[in-house]
Amino acid sequence: MERISELYTIQQVTRRKHLEGERHLTEERPFQVPLDVNVSVLYKRVFAKLIDMGIITLLMFGLHTMNLLNSDDVFLLFSILFFGTIVFVGCVESILKTSPGKALLGLMVVDDYGNKLPLGFTIYKNIMAFVYAVFYTIVSLGSTGIDSYENWQEKRKFHVLKRNQFKNIQEMMRMAE
Repeated sequence: MERISELYTIQQVTRRKHLEGERHLTEERPFQVPLDVNVSVLYKRVFAKLIDMGIITLLMFGLHTMNLLNSDDVFLLFSILFFGTIVFVGCVESILKTSPGKALLGLMVVDDYGNKLPLGFTIYKNIMAFVYAVFYTIVSLGSTGIDSYENWQEKRKFHVLKRNQFKNIQEMMRMAE
C-alpha cells in the first residue's frame, strides 16, 4: 500500500517566457507536487485539545460532587487534568482515530498508511505536543514552535486530516498501488 507521505497531486503552473522586445509567451504546464493533507490551521487543533480538556474537567467536577475526588490541592487537580487528558485522548485516538474534540471539528489522526496509531504512540504524541507548546511559547513567541512541532509530526509520519478528505486519500492510495 502507498504511504500518505508519498502521494502527489498535479497543479497547473503558468510560466511567462520573455521573447524579443516586450513580447512574451505564457504557457501552462502540469507540475507534480506532494499532496499536503495535514490540517495546518493551528487554532482547530488547539480548540480540539481545549474541548478534550473540558470533558476531563467535567468528569473531574462530577467525581468531586459525588465525593469520589476530595481534594483542595491545586497541583493534584492540575496533574489529574493534565495526565487525564493525555491518557484519555491517547486511548480514544488509538481506538477511534479521533478524540472527542477532533470529532466535533471533523478531524482525525492516522499513521502514514491510513491506520490507527498505537496507544503508546498517541500518548507520546500528546505529551510532545504539550512540551512543544509550552517550550516554544516560553522561549519565543514566534512561529518557531509551530514549525518545529509540524517538522516533528512529519518525521514521525502521522497525519491530522479532515475526516471528509480521508476517503479520497484512501482511494488515491489504492490507485497508486
